[in-house]
Amino acid sequence: MSQIKITLRQKEILEKICSEYKYITISKIAEGLSISARTVLRELPNIDKWLEPYNCCLDKKSGLGIRLNGSMEARRDVLDNLEEEKELKSYTPKERQIIIISELLQNREPVKIYSFTKLLKVTEGTVSNDLDKIEEWLLKYNLKLIRKPGLGVYIEGQEDSIRRAIINLFYENIDESQLVDLIKENITMLDKEYKALDKDTKNRLLNLIDKGTVKKLEALIFELEKVLGYRFADNAFIGLLVHLTLAIQRIIKNEKISMDKKYLSKLKKYEEYKIAEELAKKISQTFNIEIPEDEVGYVTMHIRGSRGLEASSNNDLDVQSIAKEVIKTAEAETGIFLQQNERLYEGLVNHLGPVINRMKMNMDIRNPLLDEIKEFYPKLFKLASKCSKVVEKYIGMKMPESEIAYIAMHLGAAIEKRGSYGKRSYRTVIVCTTGIGTSVLLAARIEKEYENIEIVEVASTLHLNQDYLIGKSIDFIISTVNIKFSKLPVVVVNPLLFEKDKQNISEFIHSLKDKARNYSEPNVKSVSLKEKLSKQKLYTDAILQLLNNFFIFEKEEIRSVEEIIEIVSGIAVDEENKTNIKLSLKEREEKGSTILTGLNSILLHCRTKGVEELYFGAVRIKQGLSLVNAEDEKENIRLAIIMLAPDNCNKEYIEAISFISTKFIEEPEFIEALLINSRDDLYMRLNEILDEFYRMKK
Repeated sequence: MSQIKITLRQKEILEKICSEYKYITISKIAEGLSISARTVLRELPNIDKWLEPYNCCLDKKSGLGIRLNGSMEARRDVLDNLEEEKELKSYTPKERQIIIISELLQNREPVKIYSFTKLLKVTEGTVSNDLDKIEEWLLKYNLKLIRKPGLGVYIEGQEDSIRRAIINLFYENIDESQLVDLIKENITMLDKEYKALDKDTKNRLLNLIDKGTVKKLEALIFELEKVLGYRFADNAFIGLLVHLTLAIQRIIKNEKISMDKKYLSKLKKYEEYKIAEELAKKISQTFNIEIPEDEVGYVTMHIRGSRGLEASSNNDLDVQSIAKEVIKTAEAETGIFLQQNERLYEGLVNHLGPVINRMKMNMDIRNPLLDEIKEFYPKLFKLASKCSKVVEKYIGMKMPESEIAYIAMHLGAAIEKRGSYGKRSYRTVIVCTTGIGTSVLLAARIEKEYENIEIVEVASTLHLNQDYLIGKSIDFIISTVNIKFSKLPVVVVNPLLFEKDKQNISEFIHSLKDKARNYSEPNVKSVSLKEKLSKQKLYTDAILQLLNNFFIFEKEEIRSVEEIIEIVSGIAVDEENKTNIKLSLKEREEKGSTILTGLNSILLHCRTKGVEELYFGAVRIKQGLSLVNAEDEKENIRLAIIMLAPDNCNKEYIEAISFISTKFIEEPEFIEALLINSRDDLYMRLNEILDEFYRMKK
């Protein structure tokens, strides 16, 4: 009946209270269970909460003791429920050990072995064997299992070790995706392995993390993300959430953590400590508890562990150099050319920064796919193990297997295609007249269709430097328009990549299969801090322009593309700029319309002298416009998507506006949202998309 879970000790205390109709003293309960009176008093508030659904409560009177207060019927319900808990159950060894560990970790005082034999319905010898296994498990966390005849069994160790053990017990039996379900209270979606656990075992695990506390903390962490200016990765978010939930429960029980004072002083110098202090104040107000500075120190570690090395003003490690060496090592081991794989490089830089921070702070790194990677991708894991030596050389620490598996995942995305290294891949550039819209649509489709095509760049015909591309070891160009006098082979396709286009690309690749390739040694340029900051500023400016210049027009009836162009040109203030926008859009349309076949949409995009900033928006059309799509069928157009860029804008600007185009392929519902959602909702979605882009470029 009660949804609140109580521990074995709390049940035993309640049984003692229920065994008497009169008042029973605290000292008598404590004596009967061989525990202290202080322990009994500490457990009473939770017992009282458990009793609420039964319309019962604990009646406490000074000098007399305590008794159960409620009607005879309610008292019977309580006793029946306690009796149900005693029904004969058959636990697996794993379930027994989880139950015993969870009880011992939550109770610092001894628990008699008899209590476990009674609860688990097994012999003392079986419990003793389980304790042997538990003892080995606890040693990983520098915890000792103490067994004292006549007194009981308990765990001895530092508070930080006890918390690590509780959190790892949770993670070992509930992975991160299940934790997300727990946060959303969607326990029915948990996987088969977790469902296989006995219900009582499952409840004891869930009891380690209070759901009410989780909900309140979730809102506070969302606020924290706004202050930080970025979103936590899922594992970092959940890690902080679980840590704080447990910390609050332990503080309420007066179990406080301590941190080395020198290390705490070091943490206080970081900006994240001030942010952690503000979070601690809000937690104190929400839960009416005091958060000591040692706890603030641990929260600081979590925040720093979610960020890259650039977060540290005292950092003397160059994560970019580390990533380059990892890639060089992978190349030497596999014979596959990787140094110009920008996705691999950026992925490693973004991943290794926070990881090195976590390792230097001695924080756990978990990878739920570790076992699967080791079992199904042994070659890849072995390669990642060799690459990890590079990182170890820089940081002077051994990398855990969980992190090696993450490196394997990054390398696998670049070189592991269906479990084989040997398949040849082709380096290509996607080209259209602007380099803004159609080229990015095409790139997204090709990445979905072809495992052996690596898209190095997206470019416009106007800014195509073929000597530069030859230096980047490009095999061929995929273009939406004809390119005259090309030094590199060109395959011309429709931006929506229809079947005939796929066939053309496949036939072209087949023709290259037996041709030798002659890669020159890439010139790996070291990027200075000034250059990095300049690029970051350009990305920031581009994002702000797109947010400031977002627009939605609605028209009852439109009969032609020229009418749309006329409407769009209205964003310009003076006639000269209006004329330039019209001319640029018409010139682009003369080279072929980009109708998003099957999506009732058309994409109008260009570079133009008519604008000095980036513009993104849409024209909603209720009726009247019908155009022939790429499959020679008439399609009713309900939406015109508009993307405008200055004529000679920076590459970083084009990257920003092009990223929006990828969502047309990855998230077709984004097009539907442009058609029906309010401007405010669309503005928020655009914020999310550009935030994702910004985090990729950090």
